[in-house]
Amino acid sequence: MALILEEYTPTELKLAVTMLRNSGRSGILLDYVASERQHSSRKPKKTEKPASGRNQASLSGTKSRAISKLEEIEPEKFVILREFENLIQAGEVLKTNEAVRNLGERTSKKFVAKKSRKESIAALLGVLAEGSMEDVRNVIEAAIAPDEPADGDQYQRLADFLIKGKG
Repeated sequence: MALILEEYTPTELKLAVTMLRNSGRSGILLDYVASERQHSSRKPKKTEKPASGRNQASLSGTKSRAISKLEEIEPEKFVILREFENLIQAGEVLKTNEAVRNLGERTSKKFVAKKSRKESIAALLGVLAEGSMEDVRNVIEAAIAPDEPADGDQYQRLADFLIKGKG
């Protein structure tokens, strides 16, 4: 368990726990990972701006207006999309503009590809915010566990470990 807590970021663990709980999973192990995630704190990088210099959307943990609108209306979807946005912004998933565009184009005909990665992320999140929870989960699972097994194995191992308690 300690290796998982060291290997994965708090954001990754939070997303995994949220996805597992939303799929009906529960248990002591999930509660433990969730509590450890809350207690662990990463030191801010020197390049990060202080919170006082950020706008209100950033203070709530998201930059996308489409997601911010969900905070009161659909809090569960808001949490999931906010964590997904954080993973994308950190470069942990969908590392290139092309990857964001490909996922957006597979997700919805409403998605309009943009020139910059930042704009494409906002467009993808806007399309996801309009979709159902099931669609959101399916898209995030596809993004986290891509066709390339090398990248997806780590997340699948984490999910399997959290579900089964085995490596």
